[in-house]
Amino acid sequence: MALFVCFANINRSTTAEWVFKRELEKRGYKEGSGGLENEIKVNSAGTYADMEVNSTQLTIELGDEYERIFTFSRNLRYEIIHKFNQAPKKVTNMDIPDVYHCGEPALIEICRKKLQPYMNRWYHSMKQ
Repeated sequence: MALFVCFANINRSTTAEWVFKRELEKRGYKEGSGGLENEIKVNSAGTYADMEVNSTQLTIELGDEYERIFTFSRNLRYEIIHKFNQAPKKVTNMDIPDVYHCGEPALIEICRKKLQPYMNRWYHSMKQ
């Protein structure tokens, strides 16, 4: 379903992943719930993941598993499209600067606002 990708997979991508999961869970969808009609697949990764903090490294294969990839800058979007061979139409730039820490309330609120249209769209498409 959705993959969130930042530079190191420490702050923005992990926070956005958490926000996305919580918002969909409020609507009755849970990751790995077992029921295909309610199962979602959401993850996060980094283009240069830090293995010392157990980050997930983006690969072409990982990117291919998701219908939408969210990133946080134009440069990251460009890199995901060209270096990781992803279709431009599936990569969305949320334009959130790398100035926040993981789970910071301001970052959670920004992610929630920027993801709301996508969550609504997916929710309605899953209900059909």
